[in-house]
Amino acid sequence: MRKFFGLAFGFIVVFSSCNEEVANSSKDCGDGVVDVGEECDTNDFSGRSCMTEGFYEGQLLCTSDCKINDASCTGYCGDGVFQGGDEECEGEDLNSTNCHDLGFSSGTLSC
Repeated sequence: MRKFFGLAFGFIVVFSSCNEEVANSSKDCGDGVVDVGEECDTNDFSGRSCMTEGFYEGQLLCTSDCKINDASCTGYCGDGVFQGGDEECEGEDLNSTNCHDLGFSSGTLSC
């Protein structure tokens, strides 16, 4: 009986410690350091940027609950807007390029 009580107590302590750590991590939101459960914290994005998120430019924002907001990021492949230097084409817009321009004698070019 005593061994069983010891094991049960050990599991309770471990489980309780895990829950406290996760619960406490949300209290650190706003301290400027990304903690467990946070995508960002103030200006700390853990190396993430609009570019790493698939956009061409802009600045990520961090919400008050430490989630990334990419609303100010702009331009990405597939957005329907030809972005010149960042893209060779977009959807049906082939930037006036054809197969001959690329060194082929015939064919149909697509983006």
